[in-house]
Amino acid sequence: MNLTQHFTLEELSHSDYADAHGIKNYPGQQAQQNLMMLCVLILEPLRMAIGQPILINSGYRCKQVNMNVGGVATSHHLLGLAADINFDNETQLNAMIRALKNNKHLDLALIERSKSSKWLHVQLPLTNHIPRHKISTIYVRK
Repeated sequence: MNLTQHFTLEELSHSDYADAHGIKNYPGQQAQQNLMMLCVLILEPLRMAIGQPILINSGYRCKQVNMNVGGVATSHHLLGLAADINFDNETQLNAMIRALKNNKHLDLALIERSKSSKWLHVQLPLTNHIPRHKISTIYVRK
């Protein structure tokens, strides 16, 4: 199911971990609506701004998947309000950060790193919350 021109529900709810462990990781109606808003307000404008496809590593996560991949209990992924984006290099990352600085809907963007990979976490604010428009770096040790 298409959420926007370049993003699908399947892409935003896919989980390699869930597939490998037989876990159903399918968002309910509210989470699907949130994913659509995430695509409309953050992901689609980001793709247009950088002029190239965006590879989503993680979008919606059910509670079991979130817990087992090391997500925090209050993760916006649980609500369909967040996505983790892979990036090829620092040039692509810098282009995404520049574009996100101009996005008034962005709540938080985190450049996260583990020992073996890097990704950009983006999220919308919770319902009835004002976007914080915060961009930061965090090192995740896994």
